[in-house]
Amino acid sequence: FRVPDYFALVTRALVVLEGIALTGDPNFDILESAFPWVLNHTLHEAKQGRLGADALTAGRLALEAIASPERAAGKLAAQLQARPTAQPSL
Repeated sequence: FRVPDYFALVTRALVVLEGIALTGDPNFDILESAFPWVLNHTLHEAKQGRLGADALTAGRLALEAIASPERAAGKLAAQLQARPTAQPSL
């Protein structure tokens, strides 16, 4: 497995920018700051039909988690319990 160069560079840039922001504001949260852009981009991609069902499900779960964290956690737990578990082969 190899991480694409562009992914590593973007990740490094985000970590550096977060470090700079944390110097000025120790309570800075890069995920909270990026969420509006990510949400807008995801909705745009969904309207264009460029997202798969898994991405749309993940987006809906994220929105539910923001609106009602307790309800979203319960729903996620129920979905995980409903999944069949793989039995180890001997």
